[in-house]
Amino acid sequence: MNKDVLLSISGLHFDELDSANEAIEVITPAQYFFKNNKHYIIYEELVEGSKETIRNKIKIEEKKVEIIKGGLMNTRIVFEKDRMNMSHYNTPYGDISIGTMTKQMNYEETEDCINVQILYSLDVNDEWAADCNVWIRIKSVK
Repeated sequence: MNKDVLLSISGLHFDELDSANEAIEVITPAQYFFKNNKHYIIYEELVEGSKETIRNKIKIEEKKVEIIKGGLMNTRIVFEKDRMNMSHYNTPYGDISIGTMTKQMNYEETEDCINVQILYSLDVNDEWAADCNVWIRIKSVK
């Protein structure tokens, strides 16, 4: 895999109150490196209405994915199959408690591409908020 990659993160949130499911997608250039049997993807995220950015790092192992955000918003979210992980999400509007219960994780790696699909339940401040499905795709830029 090349150092320069294209990162695609797409997701879908399902909650029982809203029949219109919320879809998101982010496609951005990123930097990739491999160290200690872990894949690292680093990219910056622009924040609408602000001059500040969020520095993001995604750390991928075969059975674990971590998303670490720093800057305007700070958090570390961990996904591990059949495990509830709690974290604090620091936002400009205050802190919230986030829980992720990973129900399924699919990992696929080729020479120039990594695909991860995560199905998880999201809790916000100790209450169920939504069931979520997120796809992370890292592809070498040639």
